Amino acid sequence: MTSGARISGNRKTPPQSAPPPNLLSAISGPSRPAASPPEGSSWPDFPRGGALALHTGLRYADSLGGIIALSTYLPLPGRLRAEATDANRASPVFMAHGRADPVIPLAQGQATAEALRQAGYAVDWHEYEMPHAVCPQEITAIGAWLSERLAR
Repeated sequence: MTSGARISGNRKTPPQSAPPPNLLSAISGPSRPAASPPEGSSWPDFPRGGALALHTGLRYADSLGGIIALSTYLPLPGRLRAEATDANRASPVFMAHGRADPVIPLAQGQATAEALRQAGYAVDWHEYEMPHAVCPQEITAIGAWLSERLAR
């Protein structure tokens, strides 16, 4: 079983296998109150968790309010069109990446955002002058993005 990205030399490569789409249900089930619909949920994480959020969120059976993916990549991008659910084709995606990220190269994040856009997803892309980290401007942008979605 592959768990997350492998380090090969000085570069990180995405995993060769992916978690099952129902993993999001297993993760969110006990933590989400029964009265809280999935469309009011967003899934943030960083970076392997961001890959998990993208992979499972876009394949999740119920509509989500959004997906947050920080300094990450899309695992198995060639399978997205065949495996994505209609429920989340309209789910907005917030992506942010550091321009000096030595762990997941900026180009890999940009390629992920572009692949999602070409697949029809609304991606809100942000870049920051930082390494593989989170900065105050990014937290502010995430807060604004979440506030906009939660106000609907």
